Amino acid sequence: MAKNKSLSRQKAEIKALESMVEHLTAFAKTKAVIFKRAHELSITTGAEVGLLIFSPSGKPYTYGSPHNFNAIADRFLKQKLYDSENHYSDVVESNSNKEFERLMIQKEKLEKLLDIIQEIQNRSTTGNSIALHPSSSEEHCVMNDLTVVGDLDDEETSAAD
Repeated sequence: MAKNKSLSRQKAEIKALESMVEHLTAFAKTKAVIFKRAHELSITTGAEVGLLIFSPSGKPYTYGSPHNFNAIADRFLKQKLYDSENHYSDVVESNSNKEFERLMIQKEKLEKLLDIIQEIQNRSTTGNSIALHPSSSEEHCVMNDLTVVGDLDDEETSAAD
């Protein structure tokens, strides 16, 4: 079957231009169309539009609507800065929460150790014998934690030296 050719507008093939004069001419025409479309977008939707285009020769062209380009660019950059600060504070808060949880667990272990130490001191003052090998598994775990805490204290003092 043959393709149906209509009288409507056909899609133009996009290819690189060869001469610098063609580059500059095409740029000038296209830039005007792009700025016109940006203005239409701003008027019809109420959007703030900022465009920055560099010509083939390197010259910058800017467009801003309804404000000037600098106001729109400043707003964009401030929003980016605000977003990055929020991300930084989220990371700091997350790390703080993890550290807090770790410290709370350590606090609970130390409170258990303190209870056992007080119980041992009470037994020694009443004359009861002190068992060197705790009978309950919880006391055994706490005694192991006591050893670990003692090891940590030794490491901290040696690191300070």
